[in-house]
Amino acid sequence: MKKILLGLACMAGLTTAQASGIAFGTDAIKLLDKGQFNIIAQNALNEKSALVVSATVTNSTDLEVAYKAYTMDMYDSVYYQVGGIVTGVGSEFDTNFGISGKIGYEHSPALHFVFYGNVTATYMIDINDIRYTPELGIMFTI
Repeated sequence: MKKILLGLACMAGLTTAQASGIAFGTDAIKLLDKGQFNIIAQNALNEKSALVVSATVTNSTDLEVAYKAYTMDMYDSVYYQVGGIVTGVGSEFDTNFGISGKIGYEHSPALHFVFYGNVTATYMIDINDIRYTPELGIMFTI
């Protein structure tokens, strides 16, 4: 009986560690193709949603804050994301504001390791333009 209780306690500890919902990652396409450094930080709000903050650094900085909702399990399902974006922060270029929407999929082949891919539609208010960009990346969960 003690072995069963010990095993259940260990499983509960592993589940809690994975379900903390904190993740850090980067978009591999931007890094390899355009030489842009991109970092993503995500914190779970509950089991099916998260708050996402990302920054892309080139000759200016783009900042995005978004809400992410999963259709099934966090880190292993389709997700939808909507948020606001500010481009051109801290540069000689004009600062522009926009709205972004994403639909994507995340898969976790191992504990604390997540692959993701999505398509992003960004509407820039000042420019009156919609941009579509793909993302393929990797995240590490805590």
